[in-house]
Amino acid sequence: MKKYSSFRIYKTGFQQYLKAFNFIRKNNLMQYFWFISLFGFILSVVLLGGGLYTSHHIMEWVQTTDNFHSMVDAIPFVDTKSSETSLYWVLFIFIEIPVLITSLLLFGPLVNLLSFPILDRYTEKINIILFDRNAESNFDLGRLFQMAWSIILPNALKSIFFTLLLLPFTFIPFVGPVFLFISLVINSYYTGFDIVDNYFENWNVKVKDSKHFITQNKSIPISIGFGGSLLSLVPIIGGIFSPIISLTAGGLILKELDVYEDVHAI
Repeated sequence: MKKYSSFRIYKTGFQQYLKAFNFIRKNNLMQYFWFISLFGFILSVVLLGGGLYTSHHIMEWVQTTDNFHSMVDAIPFVDTKSSETSLYWVLFIFIEIPVLITSLLLFGPLVNLLSFPILDRYTEKINIILFDRNAESNFDLGRLFQMAWSIILPNALKSIFFTLLLLPFTFIPFVGPVFLFISLVINSYYTGFDIVDNYFENWNVKVKDSKHFITQNKSIPISIGFGGSLLSLVPIIGGIFSPIISLTAGGLILKELDVYEDVHAI
């Protein structure tokens, strides 16, 4: 394919994300938006509720430890209630917020895993509009099963594993945001991986060739997945918009970079 700098790829990603919703409206795809967004809304509520439940229990446990009470007693010139309040907000910043962000970062891999047949149908529509107006439906249970087993499930498990692995490091003061950003990039890569492979499936590109292309051009899936991962961090609203905006922007990015032409020229 054409060689673009990472800056060019990320710039293109930003520009196409801004155009995605308008593209949906102009091409009469709002029915897909409402259907997919309903599923995203439900999943976002579940993850946010799970994150709140987990973070509260972690904070409650920390506040019952001897170390917490020792820190409260060690704060000079401040009464016990004020000390507990101050330490609560410290725990909120360094424990509750990272847990909530981590729970929302799980949105991308889970929505791809749980709703990939619906997302695949939407990808077909984008493919016809952007790449091949004569393309026929590529719906096939065997193909979907192979895609889920070979791409979507492994990517979801890897994304979830690395997200949870990095979670304890996000509690470290001052450097925690660095680990959150690393987790965001990892999730972006695997989310973008699924989206790119989904388009490639509609272009009749073999799974092994799709994997090879994506792993050799990591900036493209990261660019495609990053906007969606950022959107998913916005509680509820992100869940509504993230899945369909990501898929739409992914198609627009691939179109802008001439990936379809390059793949079929090989």
